[in-house]
Amino acid sequence: MASRAPEPPAAGSGAISFALDALKQDDDGRVELTGRWYGVRGRRFMRPTLTFSLKSGDNERRALADLAHKPWAAEDGEPWTASFPLAVALADANEVELSVSPDISVPVSPDALGKPGRPKSRGASSTGSREPRIRTSPPARPAAADRGHELERLRTRLEAAEAAHERERGRREAAERSLEDERTEALRLRSEVGRVGAELDLARTARDELETAASDLDATRNLARDTGRELEAARAEAQHTARQLKEVRSSASDSGRALENARSETVRHERRLHEVRHQLEETGRERDKIALALEQERAESERLRRELADAEASI
Repeated sequence: MASRAPEPPAAGSGAISFALDALKQDDDGRVELTGRWYGVRGRRFMRPTLTFSLKSGDNERRALADLAHKPWAAEDGEPWTASFPLAVALADANEVELSVSPDISVPVSPDALGKPGRPKSRGASSTGSREPRIRTSPPARPAAADRGHELERLRTRLEAAEAAHERERGRREAAERSLEDERTEALRLRSEVGRVGAELDLARTARDELETAASDLDATRNLARDTGRELEAARAEAQHTARQLKEVRSSASDSGRALENARSETVRHERRLHEVRHQLEETGRERDKIALALEQERAESERLRRELADAEASI
């Protein structure tokens, strides 16, 4: 919508007014608004906001101005431009309001789009400018320095959260390395238990052989008693066998002690294996705690990032 530039308000009136020169929307939905401000000498504008409601009755929506025309400074009677990205057609809007500071809001009529002449005025001055809505009690907004401090505080908290996240990740990696070491130790102990079991089987085989030898010795003695002619030979054989038996018994005694030592070693290794399993369970529980703490830190980091994004968007 375009109109010729209106005459400025009477000198000394002190009223803030805005005259709409053009209001158009391109094919991409971007709305460009051009006009002239009067009575705003010494006033500082913030990032303009376009507030509108749809004729369909949808809730109120807002659009922030593009940064292309920043800082949106206004001088009396000079052309002033701002553009806004809209996701809807401007013709579907019911009421449109332009806000440039907490206490300055100007209604802009989309009905004037494409029509010649000045926009219709509701309580405006004779210049064709619309009277802005001046809020007597503007909503409390934090000062720029306070917002900067808040942003710095949020950044500090975000950095602290990220550092805590890194520490938790290091602890988790250390726990995983410790768990892997414990698993390696458990495998080694299982291998050691298998070796001791094999030695135990060998000792049992030796004991069976000793029992067989003792049975053979008894048969030989019986045969010696029945065969008188071979008595001397049998005696010699018996003596020889007795010496062998003594050696075998000595060997059996050594094997018995070895078997007992193997049993003790097996019991010790089983106790160690039980301790290792207990340590593995403790390490697993610690890892679960670390994983839970890590998830909480991630959620806190995500929440802080959202707060930081919201804080930056409000500037």
